[in-house]
Amino acid sequence: QSDTDSHLWQYCPQYNGYVASTYLKHVSGSIYPEGSFKLVPKCSPESAIAVQGRSYYSGTKIWLWELHEDEGCQTFWFQPVQATDTGEIYYAIINERSGLALDIDMSTCNLIQYQPHYGANQLFKLVNVSNGYYRIESMLGYSIDIQAGGKENGTDVMIWYNDNSDNAQLFRLIKQ
Repeated sequence: QSDTDSHLWQYCPQYNGYVASTYLKHVSGSIYPEGSFKLVPKCSPESAIAVQGRSYYSGTKIWLWELHEDEGCQTFWFQPVQATDTGEIYYAIINERSGLALDIDMSTCNLIQYQPHYGANQLFKLVNVSNGYYRIESMLGYSIDIQAGGKENGTDVMIWYNDNSDNAQLFRLIKQ
């Protein structure tokens, strides 16, 4: 274990690095989510983003699926990877079941899960919008978006321009 910026880090061999170990901690003056969460979109509050077919494989698509007790396909944790000079923290968003990171497939703009490499297409920051909702912005300048604000199981989860005015880019983080 090491103590950096008043934050307790714990080495986790499963994820080949140091990860945080409690719910909300301060890192250089910022608060970030710690633990496991379901990402529930405002446009479909009875659903969460999920790994298609509960897959363990890199390249598997991320989609919208009704909330359910699962074995981790809807549960993610935020691994802090990079902090900016302004105190913004970028995270790799890791699926609890597979240990793979959310990744932007640049050929389709869809989200997939992929082996963590911490490139810009795997780094996201949380922007507190209001009333417990966050926009999840990629380091590439786009936000996670539920395609066309869909509500049906299997709706694509993709990236789109930031500051979209509808609810397809707003998420609650539901602690598990």
